[in-house]
Amino acid sequence: MTSSLDELETALNTVTARLLALSEENARLRAALSEQSERMRAAGHKLRVVAERLPQPAADVATDPVPQEKAA
Repeated sequence: MTSSLDELETALNTVTARLLALSEENARLRAALSEQSERMRAAGHKLRVVAERLPQPAADVATDPVPQEKAA
Protein backbone atom coordinates (compact mmCIF):
# COMPACT_ATOMS: atom_id res chain seq x y z
CA MET A 1 0.00 0.00 0.00
CA THR A 2 2.92 2.34 0.69
CA SER A 3 4.06 1.89 -2.89
CA SER A 4 0.74 3.09 -4.31
CA LEU A 5 0.77 6.09 -1.95
CA ASP A 6 4.30 6.95 -3.10
CA GLU A 7 3.19 6.69 -6.72
CA LEU A 8 0.18 8.90 -6.03
CA GLU A 9 2.36 11.47 -4.26
CA THR A 10 4.81 11.45 -7.16
CA ALA A 11 1.98 11.87 -9.67
CA LEU A 12 0.49 14.75 -7.63
CA ASN A 13 3.87 16.45 -7.42
CA THR A 14 4.32 16.10 -11.18
CA VAL A 15 0.86 17.50 -11.88
CA THR A 16 1.39 20.36 -9.42
CA ALA A 17 4.69 21.29 -11.06
CA ARG A 18 3.07 21.18 -14.51
CA LEU A 19 0.16 23.36 -13.36
CA LEU A 20 2.57 25.91 -11.90
CA ALA A 21 4.53 25.97 -15.16
CA LEU A 22 1.32 26.40 -17.16
CA SER A 23 0.17 29.17 -14.83
CA GLU A 24 3.47 31.03 -15.31
CA GLU A 25 3.25 30.56 -19.08
CA ASN A 26 -0.34 31.83 -19.04
CA ALA A 27 0.72 34.96 -17.12
CA ARG A 28 3.57 35.56 -19.58
CA LEU A 29 1.29 35.14 -22.60
CA ARG A 30 -1.34 37.46 -21.10
CA ALA A 31 1.29 40.13 -20.51
CA ALA A 32 2.56 39.76 -24.09
CA LEU A 33 -0.99 39.97 -25.44
CA SER A 34 -1.67 43.07 -23.39
CA GLU A 35 1.53 44.68 -24.69
CA GLN A 36 0.69 43.80 -28.29
CA SER A 37 -2.86 45.12 -27.89
CA GLU A 38 -1.52 48.42 -26.57
CA ARG A 39 0.91 48.65 -29.49
CA MET A 40 -1.95 47.99 -31.92
CA ARG A 41 -4.07 50.72 -30.29
CA ALA A 42 -1.17 53.17 -30.51
CA ALA A 43 -0.56 52.25 -34.17
CA GLY A 44 -4.27 52.71 -34.93
CA HIS A 45 -4.21 56.13 -33.32
CA LYS A 46 -1.15 57.15 -35.34
CA LEU A 47 -2.82 55.88 -38.51
CA ARG A 48 -5.94 57.97 -37.80
CA VAL A 49 -3.79 61.05 -37.23
CA VAL A 50 -2.00 60.49 -40.55
CA ALA A 51 -5.31 59.85 -42.36
CA GLU A 52 -6.74 63.09 -40.98
CA ARG A 53 -3.76 64.98 -42.37
CA LEU A 54 -4.24 63.65 -45.90
CA PRO A 55 -5.73 66.15 -48.33
CA GLN A 56 -9.46 65.70 -48.75
CA PRO A 57 -10.92 65.52 -52.28
CA ALA A 58 -12.96 68.48 -53.46
CA ALA A 59 -16.66 68.14 -52.59
CA ASP A 60 -17.85 68.18 -56.21
CA VAL A 61 -15.35 65.49 -57.23
CA ALA A 62 -16.39 63.26 -54.35
CA THR A 63 -20.11 63.46 -55.15
CA ASP A 64 -20.00 63.35 -58.98
CA PRO A 65 -20.21 59.85 -60.45
CA VAL A 66 -17.33 58.70 -62.59
CA PRO A 67 -18.30 59.09 -66.29
CA GLN A 68 -18.70 55.81 -68.12
CA GLU A 69 -17.06 55.38 -71.52
CA LYS A 70 -19.49 54.61 -74.34
CA ALA A 71 -19.08 51.24 -76.01
CA ALA A 72 -17.87 51.49 -79.59
